[in-house]
Amino acid sequence: MGGTSQCLSKKRDVDRAIPRPSLILRACHPFEFNALRLTQSDVRLSPCGAADYFYENFMSHRYSILRNMGNEIFAALLITAMVFPVLADQDSPSINVHSLPSDLVIPALSDGKPGAGKRVRERLDGYQDWDLAHVLYLPTDWEPNDHYPVIVEYPGNGGYQNKFGDESTGRVEDCKLGYGISSGQGFIWVCLPFVDPLTRSHSLKWWGDADATAAYCRQAVRHVCQTYGGDSNSVVLTGFSRGAIACGYIGLRDDETARLWRAMVIHSHYDGVRKWGYPDDDPESARRRWARFDGMPQFVTHEQSIEMTRDSTAERT
Repeated sequence: MGGTSQCLSKKRDVDRAIPRPSLILRACHPFEFNALRLTQSDVRLSPCGAADYFYENFMSHRYSILRNMGNEIFAALLITAMVFPVLADQDSPSINVHSLPSDLVIPALSDGKPGAGKRVRERLDGYQDWDLAHVLYLPTDWEPNDHYPVIVEYPGNGGYQNKFGDESTGRVEDCKLGYGISSGQGFIWVCLPFVDPLTRSHSLKWWGDADATAAYCRQAVRHVCQTYGGDSNSVVLTGFSRGAIACGYIGLRDDETARLWRAMVIHSHYDGVRKWGYPDDDPESARRRWARFDGMPQFVTHEQSIEMTRDSTAERT
């Protein structure tokens, strides 16, 4: 992986039931998150220990991030390490990840009734006449009377493509992180839209209306927990690029929304690190949102370098 792979673990003293938080940052490839796994585990590892474990095992075939989330172990992250061109030393051979076979295939999307192993579009009450929906996946081991942790995902901005064949369409239907994180088992996965009340649809770029997006998020999480057995105490927020920034900009927008999350998995960008031209994108506004982390663990990754995020979040030490 060469010299670009970096790790940072930070802690703050917070008087609450879950452990002291960690902010862990890694450099890794943006699009191969079908390698990231979340599974339930009874192994306990402190946040700083987890950071050391990342560093020492990054070149191995698999490594894990293990967290004690209160009275129960919430999750273990198992990541399949691969040699990516964005991380390799200059003298290393280049390998395009799209030339490698995927170990997971996301189920086809349908408009049918939700069920175990199915990925479907859903419309919330109050939005039936809008061109707006979220995408719900129930794991292969889903049972109606059981309870499951929930992964909530936001997509990146649309209109991105690079020379390696990586593409971000901005569409809710094209989210992938949550399925890769869970491998389709043990977790409910829901992909949420950015709500634009003017067009009554999902915004392919940036936020639509940020407050309306946060309101939709709260309603969707309640719906999933009440209807499909989602565990409201075990909800993880994740996203790529725009979706990564949304973890802070939307997920920490207000106290009610911030209380939804047990942890965050944030890849490629971080709220408040860069100015993008939308309201409250400055560092001071972001720090006010960061205050709502209030001890919440984060797993933060970037392509190539985490230095800008390291510098921006230094005051949280």
